[in-house]
Amino acid sequence: MDERLKAFTAYVMAHPGATVDEVAERFSVSDRTVRDYRKRANYDLAGAAEVVLSRGHLRVEIVDGARLRALIADGPVDAAQAVEEEGHDLPLELSGRAWEVAGSMVEAAEEAFSHGFSDDLELRMNLARHVEPLGERLRSGETVENPLLGDVKSRYPLAFAMAASTSGVLEGAYGFKPSDDELGYIALAFALALERGRERVPRKNIVVVCATGHTSARMLEHRIRSEFGPQLGRVELCDRDDLLFRDLSHVDYVFTTVPVDAQLPVPTVTISYFFNDSEADRVRGLLSDEGDVDLLPFFPEGLFFGHLSAGTKAEALHALCEAARAAGYVDAGFEGAVWDREEAASTAFGGGIALPHPMGRMCPRTFVAVGLLDEPVLWDESGERAEAVFLFGFGEGDGERFEGLFGRLSAFLTDHDAVAALLGERVFDALARGLSTPRRQLP
Repeated sequence: MDERLKAFTAYVMAHPGATVDEVAERFSVSDRTVRDYRKRANYDLAGAAEVVLSRGHLRVEIVDGARLRALIADGPVDAAQAVEEEGHDLPLELSGRAWEVAGSMVEAAEEAFSHGFSDDLELRMNLARHVEPLGERLRSGETVENPLLGDVKSRYPLAFAMAASTSGVLEGAYGFKPSDDELGYIALAFALALERGRERVPRKNIVVVCATGHTSARMLEHRIRSEFGPQLGRVELCDRDDLLFRDLSHVDYVFTTVPVDAQLPVPTVTISYFFNDSEADRVRGLLSDEGDVDLLPFFPEGLFFGHLSAGTKAEALHALCEAARAAGYVDAGFEGAVWDREEAASTAFGGGIALPHPMGRMCPRTFVAVGLLDEPVLWDESGERAEAVFLFGFGEGDGERFEGLFGRLSAFLTDHDAVAALLGERVFDALARGLSTPRRQLP
């Protein structure tokens, strides 16, 4: 991955409230771009819709009520001039065909995941603007490399699954199936739509318990506000002794850097003073109400296999699908639907993990079957191998719970220690501990 692109993307992902000025301090953004948008006090980069490499330049397409084109290059450049020189930009004027295809893509995702997107005009607009040049690439056989694909799959597995559900629409419209690289860009539009949905979640009030001095406590408060500001309401500071006498009736969570022995009426989240990215991701999920989703009911113990003997991907999928069928979760057509989804795009999650699932809702209730293979098997043409396979079945009417399920599971699967413990112990209790940890207590 281009290091400039990697750095820019990591910064935007980690700082969704970053302003144009703040980004300009770290990256070579056009002076004109900064000048034009500095006056927009409320404008931030939370609407980053797409980051693409184009002829050696980094182009960032940002949509948040207004459109900002920033070219990140080796030195300061004029955004408008550079876009004109590139001759390749997402269109501002859309054809009726692109608008129609985008509408069908939204419908396909809604049908597959029971998630209401029909009123999301921005999603349809983002998809339509992407579909216009995408259609030309598909027809001409032009290929693109998506340096963000691995990150998109691991950070936004639900969004990528939604993008994959639109593969048939695009193939029907343009005669060719989009690659995983193309689907990764489409997934960003769905990820933004899901983020907009999260913004409706009420802000959380927290108390921060810190044993260090006043200045250090204020620095920690600033770090927490910077990292999770859009999700927070009131943030109060106190020490461990004061906590025991504090009224917590208006508090949603207590964040503490020191051990708290007392039983509190609200969840306690232990963080390190310099909390790392893994902790930040878990806390972000907690504050977005993903932590309110109890995952264990989705994971029947009878569909957990700590030692699954399978020499190939086909054998692994057949064993899990057959077990789900025998337990009454699916019918005989389920396995074929899972393979249809595999044809659309790889379900390899990375790190030896795969998340296979059918394209749509085929089950009376949502479930996840888990197979830990005795030996990793080849999962896709790119060479990805899988040792831990999480087979999903989506139930009717569970659409609004998918985001919490995928979000929490994603946090668990990106926790290397938790996954290592699961593969080391290979028992259901290890899975249960890993799934429960992000909901209440961070290490």
